[in-house]
Amino acid sequence: MKKINCLFLFLLLVFGISCSEDESDNTYYGLSIGTTVLISIVDDQGTDLLDPNTPNYFNCSNAKISHLLNGEIIEYNEGHLDFGEGYRIYNSEVRASFDTYMFCVLATCAYRSDSENTNPITYIKWNDTDTDTLQCEYHIEEYSITCTKVWFNGNEVWVSPGTNDEGRQFQIVK
Repeated sequence: MKKINCLFLFLLLVFGISCSEDESDNTYYGLSIGTTVLISIVDDQGTDLLDPNTPNYFNCSNAKISHLLNGEIIEYNEGHLDFGEGYRIYNSEVRASFDTYMFCVLATCAYRSDSENTNPITYIKWNDTDTDTLQCEYHIEEYSITCTKVWFNGNEVWVSPGTNDEGRQFQIVK
């Protein structure tokens, strides 16, 4: 019984300390952020170039993602996260709904960018000679930031509410 009383007092103390009536710190709890964009890469004949079994496939394992933040281009490198390099390659083994390989990139999020920049820019450096730009327009509410429009190299490629069933995805030819 003594152990139960001690445990109860400990839990009461922990919960009492963790609760605060001061909400003035503008911290967003449970913030939902939708910034991933899916890119299918094909050749002129529509062949999936991200599939390693395709002859002359487009190897993007050395791709670099950079974000324009407050006027400065900063390479994304968060090795401790699942998307440590700012992108991931998906296929049907990872996501059953995909019938092709997809380059999934974390676009520059509106809350991280310059407040005057309503369409933040993400740079995708595929290799030493090939860099593309991705821009997103965001809808910001109290507890969510959602991408509502996507441009690739200045061309509008996706508009919400989804132009397809899979969300923010489009195809490019390399």
